[in-house]
Amino acid sequence: MGKDFYIQPDAADPVLDPDAVLAIVRLHAAGAKAVRAVDESGGEARAYAIDNGLILKVQRPQQLRARTSLDKERFLLEQLAGLEGVRVPRVLGGGVAEPGIEYTLMTRMPGVPMHSARFDGDLRRRTLVDLGRMLRRIHAIPQQPLFEARLIPGDHTAADVRTRFGGLFDDAVTAVARAAQPWPFALDPLQLARLAMRALPDADAWVALHSNPGPEHVFVDPQTRQLTGLIDFGDAYFSHPALDLRRWPRPIDRGRGSRRVLQRGENEREVQPDMARGLCAHRHARHRTESGMPHCRARRVGRTCRAVALTAYVMAVLAPTDHPRKGSTPILWRHGEPLQRRGIRFQRAIQLAVNE
Repeated sequence: MGKDFYIQPDAADPVLDPDAVLAIVRLHAAGAKAVRAVDESGGEARAYAIDNGLILKVQRPQQLRARTSLDKERFLLEQLAGLEGVRVPRVLGGGVAEPGIEYTLMTRMPGVPMHSARFDGDLRRRTLVDLGRMLRRIHAIPQQPLFEARLIPGDHTAADVRTRFGGLFDDAVTAVARAAQPWPFALDPLQLARLAMRALPDADAWVALHSNPGPEHVFVDPQTRQLTGLIDFGDAYFSHPALDLRRWPRPIDRGRGSRRVLQRGENEREVQPDMARGLCAHRHARHRTESGMPHCRARRVGRTCRAVALTAYVMAVLAPTDHPRKGSTPILWRHGEPLQRRGIRFQRAIQLAVNE
């Protein structure tokens, strides 16, 4: 998404008095009684929990930036309202209150963030598949009204998508160089990145993406671990659908959800040929050994798989460019740290292009 530029970084950022919060909320919900909590974990907006079921999101003035917008989020949530199989907050109102307070009032998503409900195995797999299915339905809404609203930035042509990938590859090559570790291939990282870029076909679809449907924004029932919904569409942008899962920390999680994102039908028999070949390449790239290290099978990958690397490489090659954990070192392929191990995925997935 490029570098962030904050429009007024020195602006004051006061926490609103409860009476001021309730005055805004009562413009849309007259029976509001009390502010229960204040949450600043979102960064760009401060969230006030009202009673047991409402959230007032207020733009933090010093965090105002072009790519994040409460207005954009309200618009997108309204487009998704009532859509079968999509559970997002319901907008009750929004705008600018005196003195210049930009806000959105919405319903609270039931459940807890997925990162707070630790679980694995079949339950986690099922939840991620459900998330992928929900994202696919979000991607499938009519896009023309979203384009015409001019609220959502991003990619509008195949060239735009390719340019975005080029920037992500540049970041990955820089990260590998910064790690100063032995490089196991005859071709250097830049040459491999160029091979991968040449393998990318022109994107035939770009849609409005959530941008970061990660564990902090995916809500689940704390008892059953079933998916309850998805929040925070403030960073939405247009690009290729496969990009909507690349920020999940664990590669195996991205794989579980990605198949549903990329499939256009309910099962693989309904997947269009270009997507099916991409899923094939993706499976080869993310195959894992017993020790947890991703690797490619020894057999050659057919040219048809290489032709649709757009879907495969997004999940496998671009993983090293995800936001690193604070305090982690830039060594991308050390065994002890799953986040840093993604560099192996970069190397192995690139071999899909090199092996032909």
